[in-house]
Formats: sequence, structure tokens, C-alpha cells
Amino acid sequence: YLRGTNDFRVAAQMVKGPGAMRYMEEPGSDGQSIDNAGKYNDNLDVHYSSGVYNKAFFMLARTSGWNTKQAFQVFARANQLYWTSSSTFDQGACGVQAAASDLGYAVADVTRAFSVVGVSCAAAQGGGATRQYSNDVAAVIPDGKTLVSAIAVGGRAGKAISTSKVSLVINHPQRSELAISLVAPDGTVYPLKAAAKNDARSSLADSYTVDLSSENLNGIWKLQITDKFRKNVGSLERWSIEF
Repeated sequence: YLRGTNDFRVAAQMVKGPGAMRYMEEPGSDGQSIDNAGKYNDNLDVHYSSGVYNKAFFMLARTSGWNTKQAFQVFARANQLYWTSSSTFDQGACGVQAAASDLGYAVADVTRAFSVVGVSCAAAQGGGATRQYSNDVAAVIPDGKTLVSAIAVGGRAGKAISTSKVSLVINHPQRSELAISLVAPDGTVYPLKAAAKNDARSSLADSYTVDLSSENLNGIWKLQITDKFRKNVGSLERWSIEF
């Protein structure tokens, strides 16, 4: 890729003779790597189970409207912001979907790329009764600008509920400067808190009940925090949505 193209062959320059150490297009070409999560077992070396995500990366990078750089951007952002050491294949896909949404890329393309390798954000989140979804990655609220933090929801049927709950923890020297909204997957904005000069408290740990009964459950939900004034910087520690 650094030379202007990408053959999706990992470390081909490091091995003697033909071939490569790993093959992102066809992981099984090395004789041991898997290309689908359904082939995983607990005794499989991590170098070989990585074929699942290698293949997903290849599928996304070769999708119309995408390229290697864009695929790298969403995977890298997911690794930086959404993945943990205990993330499953399916949970990892949720992170890449959230990263794609953050960057304005097509989330549906990410979903399709992972479906090829038997991985699904929907499988990670399941269906059924009321559930809570969280984003525990702290982020800076830039001075005089807007922070957007995302949560990916999948595998749920139907609409949200009229008593949906958004909870958040914010540290900021002047919480009065902050306007906070929830943005639904279809782009509808639900104001949670307006900027208010008479609010002198310096932090915010609160919950808001929101009528989301007209909204589909599945999709990328976003918390939007706008610092309306200058001179102060704060942070979003974590937030969650329950419906």
C-alpha cells in the first residue's frame, strides 16, 4: 500500500521465496488461518484466528466507494475508542460500525463486510426486553466546539419506548456552557439540556427520560455535546442509553 497499491498479502517481503505470511483476501492460503468466525475454536492460535478480521478488512477495502485508507481509518478508530481486551468478534464489529458513523462513512457497508466472515454487531447485542448500551470511552469536549460520541445498536426488533433513558457523566468547570442532545439513527435531534447561564455547577451526572417511541431501535445513536462559550475545556466520561 505504501508503494501505491495493495496486494493484501501480509509480510510478503519478509519471507524467502514466493508467498506471504498471511493472506487477507483468502486467509486459508497459509494453510492454517480461518476466514469465518464459525470456524473458531479456543485452541486456535490468535495469529490464525486473525484471518476473520483480515478478511473483513479486505471485503470493506474493496467495497465500492471505499479504499484501503478508509478501511484502515475505521478499524484504527474502533481499536482506539471502542474495542477492549475482552471484545468478541461480534462486539468488535459494533465498534467498527460506530467508527464508520463517526467518520461519516456508510455503516451498512461495514455490516456487509462482516457478514461475509460470519460476524454481526446484531448478534452481540441480541434482542428481547429493555437493554442498556454504553460508551465508556472518555472524550474531550473541545472549547467552543461540538463533541459527538456514538453507540451502535443492532439485533433489536421494532421501535424504542416512550420512557427511554439517557444517562451521562461529564466533567466541566462550567456546565452552564454545555448544550446536550441525543441524535437518533435517522438524524432526529432530541434536546436534553440547554446552555444556561444560571447553572453554576461544575460537573454533570444525570439521566434524562426521552420519548423515542417513533424511532427504530437499531442504528447508530449519538450524544452531541456543544460548548457554547469559550475559555473552558471539559470531558465526557461515559454515557449510556436504555430502551
